[in-house]
Amino acid sequence: MKIIGGTFGTSGSAYFSSDGYLVVDGAKMENYQPGDLSLIDARVDSEKRWSVLSLLGGLLLITPLLTLFFNLVGFIVGLVLTFVFSKYTSKVDLVDIAFKDGNKVSLDCTPRQVKKLVAFKG
Repeated sequence: MKIIGGTFGTSGSAYFSSDGYLVVDGAKMENYQPGDLSLIDARVDSEKRWSVLSLLGGLLLITPLLTLFFNLVGFIVGLVLTFVFSKYTSKVDLVDIAFKDGNKVSLDCTPRQVKKLVAFKG
């Protein structure tokens, strides 16, 4: 789990140790037991973007081919398909954790790591 913010800084990592602690290793290092966590807030941030390569590929390959075979209708269909398939969504699982000692950390996690953190809090 990658640290992206909080009182531990903006870089570092968090992981579960073999003896059952949550280790947060950023600008400072702390070990936490499940009872040391006061709040866990998990969310998914999604962002829609345009893929420039897909857009160019569609404009330079698909649209001219469809125009060649279907004239004006092919040109319009090629443009629509290019713009529809050039969008993509990126999703990131984020977890904010507050500890009883006043420290806070924001983590970039996988869905599996989010489940482990929520189960760790109990």
